[in-house]
Amino acid sequence: MRLLKCNVQNFGTLHEAKFDFSDGLTVIKEENGFGKSTLAMFLKAMLYGLPQTTKRSIDENDRKKFLPWQGGTFGGSLEFEANGKQYRVERTFSAREKDDTFRLIDVVSGNESRDFSSNLGVELFGVDAESFQRSVFVPQVEMSTEMNNDMQTKLTGLLESSDDLGNYDDAVDVLEKRMKFYSISNGKKGEIADITRAIEETEAKLNDAVAADVSFRSLNADLNDLKAQAEELNKKKADLRVKITAASDAAALAEQAKKRAELRETVRSAGEKLSEIGKRYPTGMPTEQELQRVTEKLNELKSVDARLSTYTSDNADRNELQKLNEFFSKGVPTEGELSEIKASAARLAQLKIKAEAIKPALNEAEEKPTESNGRSSKWLLIAAVLVLAVGAAALIWQTAVGIALLVLGLVGLGAAGFIYLKNMIASGQKPSDNTDTKKEYESLVAEAEGLAVLVGDFTKRFMPEEAPEAALETVSQALRDLNRVKTAVATLDEKITEAREQKGELLADLGAFFAAFGVGLEGEYADRLVQIRRDSDETGRLNETLESAKQKLKEIPEAPEKEMDAEPLDRDALLAEEREVQNELDTVQAKIVELEKATERLLGLSQERTSLEEQLDGLRDRHIEATQRYEVLTTTLKLLEAAKTDLSLRYLDRVTGNFKKYLTTLQMDSEDCLVDTELHVQLDRGGKARERNYFSRGMRDVIDIAMRLSLGDALFESGEAVLILDDPFVNLDDDRLKKAMELLKKLAEDRQIIYLTCHSSRC
Repeated sequence: MRLLKCNVQNFGTLHEAKFDFSDGLTVIKEENGFGKSTLAMFLKAMLYGLPQTTKRSIDENDRKKFLPWQGGTFGGSLEFEANGKQYRVERTFSAREKDDTFRLIDVVSGNESRDFSSNLGVELFGVDAESFQRSVFVPQVEMSTEMNNDMQTKLTGLLESSDDLGNYDDAVDVLEKRMKFYSISNGKKGEIADITRAIEETEAKLNDAVAADVSFRSLNADLNDLKAQAEELNKKKADLRVKITAASDAAALAEQAKKRAELRETVRSAGEKLSEIGKRYPTGMPTEQELQRVTEKLNELKSVDARLSTYTSDNADRNELQKLNEFFSKGVPTEGELSEIKASAARLAQLKIKAEAIKPALNEAEEKPTESNGRSSKWLLIAAVLVLAVGAAALIWQTAVGIALLVLGLVGLGAAGFIYLKNMIASGQKPSDNTDTKKEYESLVAEAEGLAVLVGDFTKRFMPEEAPEAALETVSQALRDLNRVKTAVATLDEKITEAREQKGELLADLGAFFAAFGVGLEGEYADRLVQIRRDSDETGRLNETLESAKQKLKEIPEAPEKEMDAEPLDRDALLAEEREVQNELDTVQAKIVELEKATERLLGLSQERTSLEEQLDGLRDRHIEATQRYEVLTTTLKLLEAAKTDLSLRYLDRVTGNFKKYLTTLQMDSEDCLVDTELHVQLDRGGKARERNYFSRGMRDVIDIAMRLSLGDALFESGEAVLILDDPFVNLDDDRLKKAMELLKKLAEDRQIIYLTCHSSRC
């Protein structure tokens, strides 16, 4: 993989900036403030995108840090070459990651490509953005090369089971959580501590149960005295209630006279208001059923208007129909024609598999398998995968053909494996007569070429620049979409006509109703209906009030004059005395409830002794079991950590060897060093291994650069990842800088390097 050029539309300080990259070393020298570090981050963003984060710090939030200073579209494009093809990736970024855009274009054809997804960097290099930045992306700031799971996965050769290290972390997390369940915070929390506390609490309860019986007898005597006191207070309260009732009866007579006067006034006022409303409706007030029907028609009219608005604004299917008609401007193929072409494509794939399967037999006369045998098994594998894909697609339009192709694809996969194994052991076989095999091969090739022309002529009618296999699938989908959209547009037109007719009928019915009722009302139909309903509700309420008042007048008799003139009892004084008695009674009853609860609790404790003894035995058994399980978890965690350390040693020798080589080149003399499984470096000074932080900034940069280069070699053995250097040599002295530049030029012979600097002395 190599970078060709980029166009920075807007990214941080960069605006409309274009850069070209050579195959080996590309040096970009610009003054401070130009945006060299921004360009390096732009290249990373084109490959991996910008991560979404809620962090407010600019240094920890690239999406916020590189927001264009001058505004405009946030993003740009990058052209690169991979697997023999040239691509252009276009990305734009927004405030939220879900609003970002990604587009991949085949530079030669100009069409969008699906060879890679928005996860471009991972698919090209096999590592995530963090691993990329810790290896072949060398910044000017402090360089971290600590190991992560993604890097360990690739370095230890676990790509076929890339979740293993993640599963290790999950297992450790589960073990640690389970250990915390049993014991955390120095044994003060967790299941073991909970059981210990439960044992202590149960022992305390058992001690309480022994003393509960004595307390119960004493409290029970006090309870009987309080109950006798409560009985006397209840008798006194009953006598007061008789006197209060007599006083209330006298007050009720006076209240009757006042109530009758109020009811007479209500009858008069309601009658006047009913007369006023009746003048507005000389033909009578509409019934509730009539009002309900007109309300339903108004709601229906509103619903019809909403549907009409939705129908008339829905142009998606019409626009899609127009596009599909343009796509099929040279004629719409029939289902039969399309089926025949698909069958030809399937037959073509089958012929390719057969041809590739017998091709190795033509070379059996050679002394050992040649490189062409390997290519034959490779192309056979590709053809088998192609048949599987065509078979999966054929399941949609013809199940039997789809199943047959799937079976054929699986056979092709087996044949490819067989050819590969055969090439590994066939070096001692003698040549044989292959004349018939050659004729069969030539016959298959001839038939395949004819079918390829037939399929190609069909697909060029619609997509002349697209590969026939991809174009055939696109034409099939477009034909299905055309039939679906035609039906949808016709259905929508029928709905619009039906809704307009329904609206006309509703307007006619509403006009007739309001012509008959609501004399003198103005405004929209809905406003008129509100006024009519308000008058109707008011009429109903007034009638109910009038009838209720008349009925109550009949029910309230005239009070006798002697009773009206009688001297009333002092009801308020009686009520006050009753409240005092009630308060005293409430106090006594509260004490009774408290003593009853206490005696009940004490009685229960004295009766729970046997149960508490059994519970205590069970808790002690649980404590023993929990302690044993905690010890098993501790042992398991230690064994798992030891296994991970053994796995990490697979890549350590390779990384350490490369690191010593680069360190010697940059330092100009050999160094005794130690590198652990997390890539932490220690150098021997004064007979003691010292960490990198003991050394000067320049020496730390030498260590970090050497580790970055060695890690890049280990992760990308074939040099498929470009090395991006953002002026990392700024702290090196002259001798080390000279060695570093010589090293860059040598590395550039085998890989692409982009080196950004601000000073001519460092380039």
